[in-house]
Amino acid sequence: WMGTRSLLLAMGAVLIVSAFLFGGRFMKRGAAAISAAAVLSVGAFLFAAFGYAYRPLLDEKVYYYKESDYFTIKLMKYPIKGGTVEGEALILDNLIHSINDVDDPAFLDYDYIRIYEELVGWQMQSRASLDALFIGGGGYTFPRYMEAAYPGARIDVVEIDPEVTRIVHEHLGLPRSTTIRSFNEDGRWFVMNSMDKGRYDFIFGDAFNDLSIPYHLLYCRDLKRFGYQRRDMIRIYGLNLLLIPINLGGVLKSLQQSLTGAKIPFGRTPKVLNRTAAPALYIFAEYALGGSLLYGVVIDVQIGQWGLAAFALANFLVLIYSITVFIGLRTSLEDLTPAVRTRLAQLPKLPAFAPVEAPVPTLVLRQGASDEHVFVMEHRAVYNTVDLRRSS
Repeated sequence: WMGTRSLLLAMGAVLIVSAFLFGGRFMKRGAAAISAAAVLSVGAFLFAAFGYAYRPLLDEKVYYYKESDYFTIKLMKYPIKGGTVEGEALILDNLIHSINDVDDPAFLDYDYIRIYEELVGWQMQSRASLDALFIGGGGYTFPRYMEAAYPGARIDVVEIDPEVTRIVHEHLGLPRSTTIRSFNEDGRWFVMNSMDKGRYDFIFGDAFNDLSIPYHLLYCRDLKRFGYQRRDMIRIYGLNLLLIPINLGGVLKSLQQSLTGAKIPFGRTPKVLNRTAAPALYIFAEYALGGSLLYGVVIDVQIGQWGLAAFALANFLVLIYSITVFIGLRTSLEDLTPAVRTRLAQLPKLPAFAPVEAPVPTLVLRQGASDEHVFVMEHRAVYNTVDLRRSS
């Protein structure tokens, strides 16, 4: 409720006053006097700068600024539809979350939202009703579209920040009479408490932000609490890299089962001596992932993005380390080689070649009065592309 500025200024004042009150006992009188003068000077400066510190960061584009319990919220004018219309952009912290046309709910600026629209339209060809849940509201861009395109649809939006919902009602084109139901709570908590209250046809995960604690630090903290060493974080990070192709494969199989309605047949893992062989496709995907990371390093170096290049190189090294430790370079090649040989054996063979008789022009010099050059046709055996299997 204080806001980041008030909180930082209050904590700074508490620390300064505490240093003067409790640290002065251990200082000489001259140092104490200097400290008192410093405190008074800083206090006078803060008092003079109070108005500037709390001035909203507005400019010719940003016309709204507010700090909520969760975000720094800004609204700005944004050109849309080829610059012919001014839209409204919602900025949470430092990231544009939504771009709306207040007068046109059908305007969808982001590519991923247009993919949502095509997917829902395809599914609605065989559905009579629509129940949708949005985890994360932002500017309510797609919920507004769905309400306008599919009257009677049940649309629930879980937005953790009530201030965002209020601003959407007041500035971004969502009327108070909307049929969209808003729940201002944590999305995880909402889902946990709604598991026995029916089901949704669509669940859209659209909760994200640009400023957050790196999950690596949380990993390290949890590992330390459970008695692990911090260097185990590298192994866990590498295992997560290895699981990227496996997770993608599982997602694709789930989508296949969802779209076709046919259950994916269970396949037993092939066994070899003293170990379980990995599918060759996933082994190839691991090396393809490493190749893409190495390619990213080269591209980032060429364009001068040294930070991204270092990050991609670190991921490449961790991935190779993980393949060596968890799979093994030799065993991975053993699992990959039979599949490559089988694939090569299935390729069509080149046609065979057989010699045939064909006239070939040959230049000879015939002795005569004029020593003229003449062409004489001689028959020689030459190779022609004849398929022996067809000729037989």
